[in-house]
Amino acid sequence: MTPERHGSAEVEFPSDREVVLTRRFDAPIGLVFDVLTKPEHVRRTVAPFDEQVTICEIDLAETGGVTTMTWRLAFSDKAGRDQMTKFDGVQGNFDKIEDHLRSLLAARG
Repeated sequence: MTPERHGSAEVEFPSDREVVLTRRFDAPIGLVFDVLTKPEHVRRTVAPFDEQVTICEIDLAETGGVTTMTWRLAFSDKAGRDQMTKFDGVQGNFDKIEDHLRSLLAARG
């Protein structure tokens, strides 16, 4: 059984306008990619919000059966970035992604 990684996202603030979130998932890159990019999975893992995303880039890689995901968010000003200093919602989304990945892996046997 793989370790539970709930609450394990790493958060960095490299500048006044950026937040970098990193989370590892014990699942192969293909499944993580599907869960992060296919609507039938995204609906189950990410709650809708009213913010507008103007640029979205996805870059996933797998090493030793562990896929690392890094989110980099850039804001137009420091005030916008400061809204992200509390990341409980993002941590919860990552935990939902982990739980969904576990259920898919369990179904595969």
